[in-house]
Amino acid sequence: MKYREPGRRACGVRAAQRRCKTSGCDRDSREQGLNAHIEDVTRRIALEGFLALAPDALSPVGGTPPDETKAVEMIYKLDMKSTISNFVAAVKYLRHTHVYGQGRSRGLCWGGEMTNQVAVNSPDVSAAVPYYGGSLPLKMCPNKGIITSSVCR
Repeated sequence: MKYREPGRRACGVRAAQRRCKTSGCDRDSREQGLNAHIEDVTRRIALEGFLALAPDALSPVGGTPPDETKAVEMIYKLDMKSTISNFVAAVKYLRHTHVYGQGRSRGLCWGGEMTNQVAVNSPDVSAAVPYYGGSLPLKMCPNKGIITSSVCR
């Protein structure tokens, strides 16, 4: 599926049942991009009754390649500001185009850092669960009621 990011289109995998409890964004796991594992996790989240979206961070540069080594190289060449904008746009897409409860964001390793970034850069996220990933300077963390000790230092 495609959604708009400022200045371009971005892609990801969306999964849902007819009736969703709430929605959320799933981040790229580690730094391999949007691979079969992330697509499977997104589908499993949907099976639990959630609207799930896994944005492809590499969609602005042609999408995640089949070669995971190449995907890792590409992830670390991405412009961080544009990548964060891409993920915030994914949350906004869910917020404005679907029945949307509370927005949630989840990610592992590199995706955990992106989850932290989305938590502080998107007004539509009410909960964030980063697994590993870089934490953010405390001055970046507004009092949104969603920040955990793993997000800010």
